[in-house]
Amino acid sequence: MHMKQKLMYMTLGGVLVLAGYILASFANDSVALSRVQDVTFGKITCSSLDVVDKEGKRGVSLYIGKYGAVGEYGGVVRAFANEGLLSGVALFNTEYGGRVVAHGKWEDYGEVALRNDENGGFVVAFGKDGGKALLSNNRHGGEMVIFNKDSKNVLQASVADTGGGLIRTRDKHGNRTGQLP
Repeated sequence: MHMKQKLMYMTLGGVLVLAGYILASFANDSVALSRVQDVTFGKITCSSLDVVDKEGKRGVSLYIGKYGAVGEYGGVVRAFANEGLLSGVALFNTEYGGRVVAHGKWEDYGEVALRNDENGGFVVAFGKDGGKALLSNNRHGGEMVIFNKDSKNVLQASVADTGGGLIRTRDKHGNRTGQLP
């Protein structure tokens, strides 16, 4: 090939590339454009999605995984109060259905959880100083349990296996001090 023919092929290639750029700008392909503020997508497929602020801190996460409380039952939605800390709200699925957990703004601000278990509903509140209150269903009926700051069960009211009521009290060390009936 002569030099003149090579220059013609290179010129033709350059014109085709330039035409491609011009046609792409008319197509209004929002993914290909830079500096776009608002974009509309029909469907996004991904295994996780993080929404971050201007400084890159996560505000909301959507993900599917097989670790921790997620298990194999579905995805998780988390809204973070502070990046990197166990704080904010989490919604996820368990083997018995949905679960909601609300953590305090800081790790030591407590937690409230609503979830389903094998016997039905379950509500637990963890105090920032270690106390805990539990309201749940057991295999005989309802149950209420209160724990002190040392995680010792100090009061329990529940339905006994006979179907009647049962109240147990314990001292701060967890030793039984009384029971009705």
